[in-house]
Amino acid sequence: MKGSAVSRRPKIHIIRQMRILICLCLVAPMFTLAAAPTTQSVPEMLGHFPLDKAKLTEPFWRSRTVWGESVLFISTGDGSAAEGTLLLRPAKVRSVRNPRTDDVYEEGRDYRIDAARRRLVLTDGSRIPKLAEADLYRKPREPSAAGAKVGDPGTWLLWKENGFADKQVDVDYDTDETWDGFAPKSAADSLPRTMAKLRACGPLRIAVSGDSISAGGNASALNHAAPFQPAFPALFAAGLEKIYHSPVTMLNVAVGGYRSDQAMIALDQVTDAAPDLVIVAYGMNDVGLRNPALYTQNIQRFIDGVRAKCPEAEFILIATSLGNPQWSAIPSDQFPKYRDALAALCGKDRHIALADMTALWSQILARKRYHDLTGNGLNHPNDFGHRMYAEVLLDLLREESPSPHGSADRSAP
Repeated sequence: MKGSAVSRRPKIHIIRQMRILICLCLVAPMFTLAAAPTTQSVPEMLGHFPLDKAKLTEPFWRSRTVWGESVLFISTGDGSAAEGTLLLRPAKVRSVRNPRTDDVYEEGRDYRIDAARRRLVLTDGSRIPKLAEADLYRKPREPSAAGAKVGDPGTWLLWKENGFADKQVDVDYDTDETWDGFAPKSAADSLPRTMAKLRACGPLRIAVSGDSISAGGNASALNHAAPFQPAFPALFAAGLEKIYHSPVTMLNVAVGGYRSDQAMIALDQVTDAAPDLVIVAYGMNDVGLRNPALYTQNIQRFIDGVRAKCPEAEFILIATSLGNPQWSAIPSDQFPKYRDALAALCGKDRHIALADMTALWSQILARKRYHDLTGNGLNHPNDFGHRMYAEVLLDLLREESPSPHGSADRSAP
């Protein structure tokens, strides 16, 4: 009896962690109570958000200006001033602003620049919001707490479904440093049917199947908060339409809390839309199962189901962004394994491409805090993160090399 009880413990632990993860993903009623999805045009998806504001054609990996990089200022409690970290070394800071209020902060009055360390440092009396590092942790079952911290079950993490954006600022700056990490390369050869439609300025029908990130988790528009930026699927569709002058429509059937095994639930909705391009974006809720082989089977089953009725459809598989590396519900070591599982599927099929958010997030987190990128502190990107998703997808459908320094898909971890 003892042996069987011990053998069940890992499974029980996994089930408990997955329950926590799914409950957190389902907490926002917009994911669980929304009306049945319908196909939308770009104007319907964008609302009043000005697409030019997103700067989608100027991602940091091929630009000398970084636009709207999200920064959260953190004080360590040792008496030093709160600091925020930039991804690249700033040569000139153009603006530091609060995206919620549009307040613009001033160098000297609100912050000083430490370019060598890629830091902005708050001044005494600065108007810029900040958090203390101790505020990122909670006691078990306290309000706004999610358990538990990796290796420390007595410490839980700060979780605020809509709270982090109130503390983050957007920074525009010129850089004299070249990003030498991962950069997406064109996948035009893998998506020839999609590219043919775009080159001909013909209509393009897109379907999205995924979890809460694809459903819009913590994009400001979905939270009904300024600057009202839509989630990455809408930004991607709008970017394609602007670049190629093709009328783009999209059906988004993503649901918060879903894993890859639940993709089949909306299969008929997807195939009834007769999509030319299908975006498949699962993984955040799968990694806790530690079973990339099962994940691969689920994704392949969905692809086969779509192709049974839509044989000309092409696919982009998104390897998910990373969750909080300190959160025990989502083991960080599993993300590359799940990414590799998707890459293997792409390697077997000419009409499937990989959008590797896992590699990009991994390398950004080597230079910035997770809380610079998160919308809820655990597993959702903020507006900056949603823009990066859209930028990677758009670069997959670019005709030319996405980088002035070469077309190599650099150093995925």
